[in-house]
Amino acid sequence: MRRVSIVDRRGVALILAIVALAVIGVLVASAHIAGVRAHRAGERRFLQTEALAAAEHGIEQVAANAPLAAWRALSPGAIDSAGPWSVGRASVSVQITRLGDSLQPVVLLVGTGTAGTAAGRVARRRTSLTLSISGARFSPLAAFTTGGPVALGPGAIVEGADLPPPGWSCPIAGGALPGFATPDASTVSTTACGPSCVGGAPPVAQLIAASDTLSYFSFGELGWNDLVATSRPLPSVVTPAPSVASGSCLTSDPSNWGDPDRTTPPAACEGFFPVLHAAGDLHLAGGVGQGVLLVGGNLTVSGGARFAGLVITRGAVHSTGSGGRIDGALMAASLRGATSSINGPLTVVHSRCALQAAERAAERVLPIPFHAWGEVY
Repeated sequence: MRRVSIVDRRGVALILAIVALAVIGVLVASAHIAGVRAHRAGERRFLQTEALAAAEHGIEQVAANAPLAAWRALSPGAIDSAGPWSVGRASVSVQITRLGDSLQPVVLLVGTGTAGTAAGRVARRRTSLTLSISGARFSPLAAFTTGGPVALGPGAIVEGADLPPPGWSCPIAGGALPGFATPDASTVSTTACGPSCVGGAPPVAQLIAASDTLSYFSFGELGWNDLVATSRPLPSVVTPAPSVASGSCLTSDPSNWGDPDRTTPPAACEGFFPVLHAAGDLHLAGGVGQGVLLVGGNLTVSGGARFAGLVITRGAVHSTGSGGRIDGALMAASLRGATSSINGPLTVVHSRCALQAAERAAERVLPIPFHAWGEVY
């Protein structure tokens, strides 16, 4: 007879169940840890992205609203700051360092963006942008530079002596310019306005440069297109006037061209010198303004309009009715050979003081060529 052995297997199922649960627990814990790590890594990357975006936003905002006069006034090596301010759940501050020399100022912007969570995790990124302050140099050939014929009517006055605009406090006057600069002196007709309506040294200068388009559209570091890119667009007919609210100059008002009148205490818009651009013909029907006025077509002045600064038109200049006054310089390229006709009492007076104010209005900041932007960390 064979002996049959019976093995007691009680408890094996329990052990297997415990082992299975342990394995499952390890797998769940591993998955949880991996998920937590992935979540934290993603959160860190998200915080880094937020911090970088804040740093970029900071330097872009400071560059877009650059206080050029204040930056020029800083001595090389001087440091200024802006911020901090919030950008979403991040914050940013910008350090401004003046570099370069007085003739070619350079500004280094370093933006520091910081983003954090309620759990205390923080990310910080820094970026830099190097900018050059580029300015225009307005050197007109005369009080009135023209590439085409000009006919002056009764009451017209063109003066090349350096005179300040009425009421302005200006440095000592410089030397006189010609009243007119033209490629052909015979095309300037003063018969109707009288022998003394044009003054300067000489009253009319025949210069080949008056027929060169660079005289009208190139201004040192900047050109016509550079100025147009930062200008305020204009309608075809405008009567500008200073716009003030609660004692502050409303520079956003399209009809506000600054205030050329000087009063005590100073008016709110006295320091506002915009760059203005009309794509086609422009009729300046009265009003006052200052700065740089660029006209893509012909310019008509009437209603006693007054402007201090530089006026350049690609076409001709016409004055009707009660005319007006321009202090600074007037340039008419007359690209299509049109004749400028001054039939109303228009006064054009050369003023270096007004031209220098217009130059400050035309300043802009440009990234230096190659590697203007950089990530600090």
